Amino acid sequence: MKKIFAILMVVVMLFAIAIPVSAEISPKPQPDVDISVVPEKGGEITEKDNGDGTITITVKPNSGYDFVKWELTGEYEIVSGKLTDKTITIKPITDVKAQAVMKTQTTVKPTPGPGTSSPSTGVAPAMMVVAFVGSMAAAGYSFKKSSK
Repeated sequence: MKKIFAILMVVVMLFAIAIPVSAEISPKPQPDVDISVVPEKGGEITEKDNGDGTITITVKPNSGYDFVKWELTGEYEIVSGKLTDKTITIKPITDVKAQAVMKTQTTVKPTPGPGTSSPSTGVAPAMMVVAFVGSMAAAGYSFKKSSK
């Protein structure tokens, strides 16, 4: 009976030792990085897994759009770059959501140079009307005066 008990104890101890070893072997899952562009048609993103737990993300704006900044949610560490750079390398600690924020480009109208008038202000047409009315009044006055 002592032999059976001793063998049973050895088997139980071996089993107890094997359980923690097998639990530590399971790998820690890699955090997920979900990337997107806002608005969707604003550009394209490339993502590169560097193999060392870091991820490099790069945005290329489409025609008519400018990159503003990255908006990241979740736990992460910035390895290189800034949130305002088109390329940034991060080390995600938890799942991370990365959005490239874009804005539409605005066109700037050229400012008229000195001595020119801007037709959008209505100044030139008004000046023409005043000059025409003034010249007609002067012509009428001089005609009236010469006919006396």
